[in-house]
Amino acid sequence: MSGILCIGASGQLARSLKALDRDIKCFGRPDADLMDTDSLLETLARELPSGVINAAAYTAVDQAESEQEMARAVNNEAAGRLAAICKAKNFPLIHISTDYVFDGLKGAPYVETDETSPVNVYGKTKLDGERAVWDANPEALIVRTAWVHSPYGHSFTKTMMRLLIQRDEVSVVDDQFGSPSYAPHLAETLVTMMDHGFSAARHGGERLYHLAGTGHASRLDWVKEIAGALEEARFEPAVIHPVSSNAFPTSARRPPDTRLDCSLVKEELGLALPDWREGVRACVKALLQHHGEQA
Repeated sequence: MSGILCIGASGQLARSLKALDRDIKCFGRPDADLMDTDSLLETLARELPSGVINAAAYTAVDQAESEQEMARAVNNEAAGRLAAICKAKNFPLIHISTDYVFDGLKGAPYVETDETSPVNVYGKTKLDGERAVWDANPEALIVRTAWVHSPYGHSFTKTMMRLLIQRDEVSVVDDQFGSPSYAPHLAETLVTMMDHGFSAARHGGERLYHLAGTGHASRLDWVKEIAGALEEARFEPAVIHPVSSNAFPTSARRPPDTRLDCSLVKEELGLALPDWREGVRACVKALLQHHGEQA
């Protein structure tokens, strides 16, 4: 067998996994097309991975409202298809899910056993995907994470850092709360899970963990942390104005408070992501370094 195989080559998590100094291969279309069973079978048969991480997903939250069939095909049907193949070939599988399976009305951090009730198409298709994975492969591990960001692709930290540098003033919502998760930190922890055999902690199948940046934040807290990092790097960031979510209407509803309680994975596997602030600072540093190299 070879190393870990990640499905979903272009996303933030996949690119963070690829950046690790480990035996990890990331495949996307056409080599590992979630919509094409034959391509998945051929790639898995050729690579014979020690484990599979499914980081592929339809993540355009607003666009999913008008592309429901596509979101369902990727997040639900294709996830189940991959899980079935991994079950048949006896490849350990970690499937990545989201905090958006919750409605955000609990008023406290969510634990794994809390009732799910997604408020948008993206969240619903990801929840259906969890069920499809377990229907096809009860031995699969599902990991819910949240507010993923990184120096790669499109991310909240990257966008807000640019605005803080380019503008004099920025408005940021102060009534959305969650658990910012730095993709490189998440990638390292997922690999550790796979290395140590997450099945050893399973108690009778269908295992689910919440895994996100330690601590919680509002979107406003997050942007203030970015601004602080910029100030330390001798930038003068824009003035930040708190506003309600009503100031930024979107096609899809956002759950207001999807903080995740990640104590279970720490208790059972001894794993935890660093404080979310460390992730933000690391992301800003990486982005500034890249900016300096491009200058």
